[in-house]
Amino acid sequence: MRFHELPSEPLIIRASVSTYVVFGLMWGALLAGLILIPRNPGYWGVVALSLLGFTLSFAWIASLKLVIANGFISYRTLFTGTRSFALSEIECSDLAIGYESVSEHFKPPIRLVIRPHQSTGKKPINVNLKVLNKSDIARLMKILGSQVEKMKVEESQ
Repeated sequence: MRFHELPSEPLIIRASVSTYVVFGLMWGALLAGLILIPRNPGYWGVVALSLLGFTLSFAWIASLKLVIANGFISYRTLFTGTRSFALSEIECSDLAIGYESVSEHFKPPIRLVIRPHQSTGKKPINVNLKVLNKSDIARLMKILGSQVEKMKVEESQ
């Protein structure tokens, strides 16, 4: 497969600053609201649960990392771990929006699905595009070039 504009240095893509801001505002508003309400017997449990949600959200965001280097692509998330394969093993890439089946509801709603050849026995990489910077997505699309075949638009079930 041919790729366009392979980077001479490793390309490292992480979640955008706006993702941190959005999640910070959501959890910050909840925690600020908890500070303002009167304390009752279940108060500290709700605060602890909210702090756990805050911590897990930011751990998830911080774990997102896509790397293209030395002819390989690698994508790491908190929940799926790291998946990687050689760029030469890529069969195709699809932009997918929504879900085709119930089992896909654990995948990002807006994603780039990078599929290796079936003969490799490796699972596809589902890149969460919603949390990435638009300029990073554009760089990724330039590298993959003609590998991005189509856009699937499905209704959420």
